[in-house]
Amino acid sequence: MNAWYARLNVTNVAGLKAKFTSEIEMEFAPITYDYSITTDSTFLVMEKLPANKGTDQLKGNTYVFTGENFEGPVTFDFVFAASGNTFSVVGFGGTDYDGKYAYDANEKIVYLRPEKIDGKTIQQYYAAEAGTPIQRAGITNYEFNFTMQSFRYDPTTTPKKIGWL
Repeated sequence: MNAWYARLNVTNVAGLKAKFTSEIEMEFAPITYDYSITTDSTFLVMEKLPANKGTDQLKGNTYVFTGENFEGPVTFDFVFAASGNTFSVVGFGGTDYDGKYAYDANEKIVYLRPEKIDGKTIQQYYAAEAGTPIQRAGITNYEFNFTMQSFRYDPTTTPKKIGWL
């Protein structure tokens, strides 16, 4: 039982209950979006970031990501600015991202939301895509919400790493 508690980062039943309650609340919390309308009246959406929780250990630091994708092992750096909750990632799947992030210090989870992909805003990205407006919106909405997925920060490694959740 203690090993299970340790793996979940809790020390007792009360901590376990709080953890599960927090996860359930997060899963069923209302989701809000930012949106814009293109010149051809297409709707583009970006999920808003959750609120920061606790002390931000990421500010002003660079962290290594190591993982695998369909092409094999990948390694790149997450660079977190000293102010403004902004990040940059160069070479994530051959793509550069700049955007905003939120951090949950209790769970060591990083939420990312791109503001630019390869230097293009959501409107510019949409305009550069080929296809019908529905196809272009689908690709653009996917790409600008793709990194909204969560990453886990591991402060126990040297160098400090961020990995898939």
